[in-house]
Amino acid sequence: MMLRKVLLSILTLGLAFSSFTPSFATESKINRNSSESIEKLAIYKKWGPYLVRPTTTGDNDEVNISLHEEGYISLHLKQQGIHSGQKAKTLWTLTNTYGDVVWDKIIGEVNTETIYNLGYREAGKYKLTWYSMTNNKTEGGFYVEIPVGEVSQ
Repeated sequence: MMLRKVLLSILTLGLAFSSFTPSFATESKINRNSSESIEKLAIYKKWGPYLVRPTTTGDNDEVNISLHEEGYISLHLKQQGIHSGQKAKTLWTLTNTYGDVVWDKIIGEVNTETIYNLGYREAGKYKLTWYSMTNNKTEGGFYVEIPVGEVSQ
């Protein structure tokens, strides 16, 4: 009799939870018949942190990006002025192998880590540079995220 009650309660619990499917357990939406192979679904890696610490207008720094396969490049950035009332302001540029600017943006105060999409890029070498546009002392840092390749300073 006791065994019957235990089995019945286990079965009841199993039925109660069988309709619950957590979001992480749902089936993938990958079309197995598409021309995009599973190898193209890259795992992105963050490189860094690299410092953003200008003190005068024109201060700059850069990182070299070697993208081994095409994919998205993203910038994870946090920067802020050190002194009250003095805001950060930097110009960010991404250039390709030929020195052509393929992405640029003036970015001010960023108090929480913010992600900027630098676009879907072909395999190759790129340079990400920041230039200070103020004399305001700034502190911060950034990461670069790419699928396959490496980032160096």
